[in-house]
Amino acid sequence: MMSIILIGFMGSGKSTTGRELANRLACSFSEMDQLIELKAQKKIPEIFKNQGEAIFRQMEYQVLIENLITETVIATGGGIITFEKSLAELKHQRCVIYLKGNLETLIKRIQEDQENKRPLADDSSREEIAELFFSREQKYREAATIIVDIEDKSVGKIVSEIMLKIKEVE
Repeated sequence: MMSIILIGFMGSGKSTTGRELANRLACSFSEMDQLIELKAQKKIPEIFKNQGEAIFRQMEYQVLIENLITETVIATGGGIITFEKSLAELKHQRCVIYLKGNLETLIKRIQEDQENKRPLADDSSREEIAELFFSREQKYREAATIIVDIEDKSVGKIVSEIMLKIKEVE
């Protein structure tokens, strides 16, 4: 097995899908946001507020590199593709899965998710979230080796689809 990296916009289900995929593959799961918080000993909104997005993206890149050496399922943050070094690294990986959802579905999920603080979305209007989404869409496609449409699918169905597509790239 190789590392399997999940990318996509916030609300696309990277963490939930990643946990289930790792469970089915009987391998480890790494959630990059949690690993960054552990390393920094700060919550992500605090890093954004006190150190800025540029420092956060550098930390995110370091955590990505550290986790690529293990065979694991990795759920990235939605903005990982905005940092050129991270995008370049993703383009060199064999299994990068873009969980693609439509904008309305993602906005609904972001608004309904009270557990996760999202520094780039929490105080943003629908228009600002849409702008962020469209500015990232092409980079997700560039980085991905596999694209999985998440619309109207259960986590189980998405994971089954990923497992079929992974066999094609192994």
